[in-house]
Amino acid sequence: TGTTAIGCYSHDNTKSGFLVSTAALINCVAANNSGAASDGITCANGTPMIYGCVSYNNGRTGLNFTGSNFCACINSIFVSNAVYGINTQLSATGNPIMQNYNFNAFYNNTSGARNKLGVGPNDVTLTGVPFTNAAGADYSLNNTTGQGAACRSVGSPGTSPFGTGYNDIGALRHQDPTGGGYNITFD
Repeated sequence: TGTTAIGCYSHDNTKSGFLVSTAALINCVAANNSGAASDGITCANGTPMIYGCVSYNNGRTGLNFTGSNFCACINSIFVSNAVYGINTQLSATGNPIMQNYNFNAFYNNTSGARNKLGVGPNDVTLTGVPFTNAAGADYSLNNTTGQGAACRSVGSPGTSPFGTGYNDIGALRHQDPTGGGYNITFD
């Protein structure tokens, strides 16, 4: 409650990887949490912020919002969770505005990508696992079309007043290969 977790890795638990209320999770990974009631991220009452996170192969839902308010989830990836990618308990009249659930990517969540939540205008439907080696805990983006390549440089906020670059969707920013350049020698 009231904290920020940046770059955390919660894995192989029999309970949910993260339980948050008014906290922020930034660039965090919840993976292989195996209990039948184990979500990657469980959001209780409050207004938590989930930004640039990965929820992979959890025993229940990638992001399970159990509260009566709503959280925000942007630039995150939900893959191979046993129930939904994102599940909300909100009624149709309480459905959150889509700007708060946007720029997310989904693949192979057993019951579907979302429950009681519309498709974000910039969401990505993947055709395969987007990670370099999830079994080896490498959640960097691969460069396969329809998978990791579909998450590269397409994240929020899109074009920015600070430049023309885009964020990636997911916890880790891809690195373009180096090349070219100049050799400078001084005499």
